Amino acid sequence: MKSPWGELQELKGASTAQEEENGVRQAFSNDVLERYSRQMLLLRFGVEGQKRLSQKSVLVIGAGGLGCPAAMYLASAGVGRLGLLDRGDSVDRSNLHRQIGHTDASVGADKCLSLRDSLMRINPGSSICTLSTGITAKFALQLILPFDIVLDCTDNVESRYIISDACAALRKPLVSGSAIGFEGQLSVYCDSEESPCYRCIFPSPPPPDCVGSCDTAGVLGPVPGVIGTMQAVEALKLAAEIEGAEVCSRRMVLYDGLSCETRVIRLRSRSKTCRACGNPEDSSQRIVNPAEFDYGSFTLAGSCATPQSTDQGRLRATALLDKGRLKDALCIDVRPKEQFDMCSIGGFQNIPITKLSKELITIQNRVGDKEIILICRRGVDSATAVSMMRKAGIENATDVIGGLDAWRQECNPEFPTY
Repeated sequence: MKSPWGELQELKGASTAQEEENGVRQAFSNDVLERYSRQMLLLRFGVEGQKRLSQKSVLVIGAGGLGCPAAMYLASAGVGRLGLLDRGDSVDRSNLHRQIGHTDASVGADKCLSLRDSLMRINPGSSICTLSTGITAKFALQLILPFDIVLDCTDNVESRYIISDACAALRKPLVSGSAIGFEGQLSVYCDSEESPCYRCIFPSPPPPDCVGSCDTAGVLGPVPGVIGTMQAVEALKLAAEIEGAEVCSRRMVLYDGLSCETRVIRLRSRSKTCRACGNPEDSSQRIVNPAEFDYGSFTLAGSCATPQSTDQGRLRATALLDKGRLKDALCIDVRPKEQFDMCSIGGFQNIPITKLSKELITIQNRVGDKEIILICRRGVDSATAVSMMRKAGIENATDVIGGLDAWRQECNPEFPTY
């Protein structure tokens, strides 16, 4: 099958200079020596480390808060080839506080192309290939195969399993990082026979409703910067084969930005029965090719989430234009207080969904026959809130399809984006 990357030129490594007529001998060209001299001065790195680095290829999956600093340091260090893979998202102004490879001028642009342009400004000699497509089980092996080292800089559970399973199948070292809120974590998988894969450590995924994201929970900008930078360090240790360096394998670094504490916990070795990198008793359970595994069903297994409501009986955002209806109803915004404080629709009071169950009796006594209108950011939490109320016997509750995002699109384009 043809590679999704097309034809990639063979890695040539850093160009070495020949002995000059004046008798001067040097390991690399003047440009290479000037650009990378500070890392070649390191006793455990040296000229040989730079040569090895220039002959290696690294794939960064995700061009966001983790991928930006990781890719910037890898390109600056002189990696032979750098691949950038992102799901086709465009640069969003609300992400600029942490996605430092993009600028305000690139808002709306493709993230892969925007990051590539930033890297080329840092190091014009970089060899960079990009694909604006997400990592999928169908093409995971083909996307990862051309690279020596992989960095998982994504933000969702399904991608983590796909990337890890593919790296396990191809025996590719995987540098995995994540960050949310004030915290981050880092580990290296699949770098040796004893090294576990992600599935060894997490054989079962967490319930979907228990997984947060920067989009909903928020993140302090430098936190993914710290983790992404650490991912670059691990990748450089692997690529340059730095003498005496110990990669973060069979260990996990836990970083707490609030307390400025870093803990390192020991991880188990590779599981002999792991479905991805081991030999399960039932050989049919072995994941040889991610394309043959149903990741959607796997990551949804064990969900304790409330089933989403159908649109029947729910309100379109335009219904909120009826001021008389809002005046006569009990209007509740179930977003977290931090989001409500940033912006809200007049007439709505804030009862976060995390506190709603404790307020149900008060609401029931207070509302009588009044209509209850609930809203959230995108219409998911409000649907859950309606279900909670109906289970408590409150039948006159409804919510807004699409939440505040729909209100912005259909009724008030000036409503803030966040």
